[in-house]
Amino acid sequence: RKGWLRWGDGTLDNRYMRTLRQKYAATKPKNGAFYHSWLSSLFFYAFNNRTSLFPSELPGDIRASFLNMPFLNGGLFAEGDLDRLGFDVPDDIFVTLFDRNIDGTSPGFLERYNFTIQESLPLEVEVAVDPEMLGRVYESLINEEDRHQAGIFYTPRIEIDYMCRLSLIEYLQEATGFSKDVLIPIVIAPASEDGQSELRKLGNEELNRLKAALDSVKVVDPAVGSGSFLVGMMNVLVQLYRAIAECQGHHENEFALKKRIISQNLYGVDVKDWAVRVCELRLWLSLIIESEESQMDIYGQPLLPNLTFKARQGDSLVEEIAGMPLSLRADYTYMPPSLKRRIQFIVDKKADYFRGDRSVSQHDIEYLEHELLREVLDSKIKAIDTDIRKLEARSAETFRDALASVRDHPAFAQVVLDAQEKERQQVEVQLQPLKSEKERLQKVASAIGKKGEKDYFLWDIDFAEVFLEKGGFDICIGNPPYVRQEEVAPPLEKAKDYD
Repeated sequence: RKGWLRWGDGTLDNRYMRTLRQKYAATKPKNGAFYHSWLSSLFFYAFNNRTSLFPSELPGDIRASFLNMPFLNGGLFAEGDLDRLGFDVPDDIFVTLFDRNIDGTSPGFLERYNFTIQESLPLEVEVAVDPEMLGRVYESLINEEDRHQAGIFYTPRIEIDYMCRLSLIEYLQEATGFSKDVLIPIVIAPASEDGQSELRKLGNEELNRLKAALDSVKVVDPAVGSGSFLVGMMNVLVQLYRAIAECQGHHENEFALKKRIISQNLYGVDVKDWAVRVCELRLWLSLIIESEESQMDIYGQPLLPNLTFKARQGDSLVEEIAGMPLSLRADYTYMPPSLKRRIQFIVDKKADYFRGDRSVSQHDIEYLEHELLREVLDSKIKAIDTDIRKLEARSAETFRDALASVRDHPAFAQVVLDAQEKERQQVEVQLQPLKSEKERLQKVASAIGKKGEKDYFLWDIDFAEVFLEKGGFDICIGNPPYVRQEEVAPPLEKAKDYD
């Protein structure tokens, strides 16, 4: 629909996918080749600007067309585990998608709908399948019983918008010192139709203070689902930035603005990996609607950011490695300079990866996170060793003093020995939790990365940049599962395994 897909002679085709399948059918191919050779080449190679990897069986005109594809990047079309295992889609499926629906009527499933990538505003209605539909799809992917247990329910957009605005008012009151009487009309209605926005009553210095607070806000949804709250917060921030820019006499580029907000303000976590993928897709779509070929080089530069380290898979309520709880929050208060430099290095690499720098991979950054965690654990273990040595030295010194007293005062030998034994027992009581904690941390350290990939979620490691900079998030927003505490259990385990 954007008109970006074109053929070898440069002809743009708004119905490119349907035409591509017709060209495929005309070649009288082997069953399954459309997905395995044609679509996989388009998705995984052409859209990622890896044109040297096209299979030799592609016809010349198709190869020429794929060389003209926009450089989407960002992981939107990235090979997953199923693809690497040789996952395939029979050609009959595409008949259902394009020609005849399951009930035999025409046209096929994809041809029945008017697809758009424009997210409607809270009070607008657009007759199309927009990205909000992803939230509905997300909710319906699980049967009703499991959906209730997992707390997967879609929150209507108008409620999301209202919750985002209220939480932003609370944050801005603390960050700027403005009263709620000033902030409420500004955040609820940044730009009024008559041009009399409350923002226009603020001076330039006050506008800059408001903008600085928006620049630094860190927002997380710990049960991100389809990303509805992140998109909702992004839309509110976009309105505020745009209104501030108008007051200051300049214009914000919507694509660059949204990309910046996603980069520096928004974070999400979900226990289900496929939910994180839907969230990423929702954010990508919100960017694509703002991108215009006339304004940027979509064929030479990567268009979409990599969102792997913005929305992360994991259990946001339970921080464990190898079944052992671990929290590093307090360590950020007294972090040595060497660890701060390591975290800053990771932050820089994440920024490079977000922008599409091919010299940095997801694996590279996760390895750096592994190493950061190991170094933090090593520093904690060394601190415990220091405490153990001090206690043991104190116990040894007490024993030496006791021996000297026995030599000097033999008549009081038993009293001295009893006192020394009492002191030894007290030291042992203090040593025991230290030794247990050291053993626990050593087990955690040995469990890191055993599967060859990152298999844990820790707030302080996954979002180290936020905890280093601010000690945590400014706004935690979302619609998490509302479940009685008696029913809380590991969300990825089977309910029948727990009483």
